Amino acid sequence: MGEDELGEEERDLTTQIGVGGDGSASHHQRELSFFDRKMEESKNRRKRRRPKDRAVVEEEVLDFIAFMMRVRDDDLKAYRKNTPALNKVKSLPHVEEMLKKIDYRETLLQNDLLPVIRSWLDPMPDNTLPNLTVRSRLLELLSEFPVNEEWLHHLERSRGLGKVVNYLSMKDPHEPNSRLAKALVEKWSRPIFEQTAREEEDELDYRDAKPRMEQSQRDLKAKSYVSRKMNDSLGQALKNMARVPEKVSFASFARRPDEVTQLGEEDAEFGKRRRSVDKKASRAPKLGKEKVRSYSVMDR
Repeated sequence: MGEDELGEEERDLTTQIGVGGDGSASHHQRELSFFDRKMEESKNRRKRRRPKDRAVVEEEVLDFIAFMMRVRDDDLKAYRKNTPALNKVKSLPHVEEMLKKIDYRETLLQNDLLPVIRSWLDPMPDNTLPNLTVRSRLLELLSEFPVNEEWLHHLERSRGLGKVVNYLSMKDPHEPNSRLAKALVEKWSRPIFEQTAREEEDELDYRDAKPRMEQSQRDLKAKSYVSRKMNDSLGQALKNMARVPEKVSFASFARRPDEVTQLGEEDAEFGKRRRSVDKKASRAPKLGKEKVRSYSVMDR
């Protein structure tokens, strides 16, 4: 392959990947510009995600709740004047944006968000349902909240949100809304039913165990009574019992006991004969030592 052919192939390859030439340079710049924009957007998102000060969040939430209440009142006034009540519909984008902020949800719930949502879903004085779009979007937003112990606590303080949603599950003519409302009622009720079932089961277990517990307590009391009586009887018997004789020690005597008490029967007999011989010897006339010795031996 010649150098001209190789250079031509390199130019073709350069053209294909968009490098070289006026058009390729502008394309490359566009790619870099697009990349830079994406990087800048990512940086801005990270900045927006930085947690705000709690006091700032609290202030924003309070302003938002007050805003929703004003919108509700304005729609009610317009409805009573037979004028279009469109304030809630116009405010829905702002409401959706705020309720989708996960970091704000707990603060919203603590500042009575659910009672305000209930007032938005309440029928009008003549039992006319609120705007269809308002009903649909609020039901969808409520379905995004996780159901936990805190949620159930706030739901109890909502002053009737569960009743309104249950009413929509039966009376909303828009079938998707009625299905969603019914699903919400079941979702919120399930933990309550499970808790009630656990409490009833615990109550039944306690009723079953109560007789056994009472019988066990009676048995313990009886055993304790019998044990006390046995201890009392044993103590009294020990007091009345004769004292066990102690071992006699010869060290306590003032003089040494007789040999009979210390020797066996044979030794005692020998001692007796010895004393008899000594006594006879003391009565006889004094003789020589040899005669006395032979006498003593014969006498034995």
